[in-house]
Amino acid sequence: ILWNSARECFSPLRVTHSVPALAYAITSPNGGTLLYSGDSGAGSGSAWAATKPDVLVVEVTFPEALIDSALKFGHLTPELLAGELNTFRDVQGYLPKIAAVHINPYYENEIVAGVAEIARRLSVDISLPHEGAIITVGVEREANRRTSIDVIR
Repeated sequence: ILWNSARECFSPLRVTHSVPALAYAITSPNGGTLLYSGDSGAGSGSAWAATKPDVLVVEVTFPEALIDSALKFGHLTPELLAGELNTFRDVQGYLPKIAAVHINPYYENEIVAGVAEIARRLSVDISLPHEGAIITVGVEREANRRTSIDVIR
């Protein structure tokens, strides 16, 4: 645990990237957890699976056509994301809601289409929030988790 207060707990997790990088699991006092992947490449799914997040905020920087660059620089394409999500599901037995961010605007249409296909194929909720998005993670009752991703413009 990096930091723990009466309000929230931050836990760092090492992820795959071209330079040393961390993901952060942020748990609120009510038990809701958000995992922010930061810059993460192929091989990060097992690190993500060290937590049980309600929401995973993950970068998807490159389209499939640039998979070699994604692998070289430690970023994800939609298909690489699918592999990491499968690793996570194999370890944890579920997939959290996902917010895909850090999308290269030059390739946005290709990446968005790829993410939509991954969401359909894996039967998982993947949103594409933009700057100004508010992600609320909470627990109404211990067994009834509530998670929403609202976009405020």
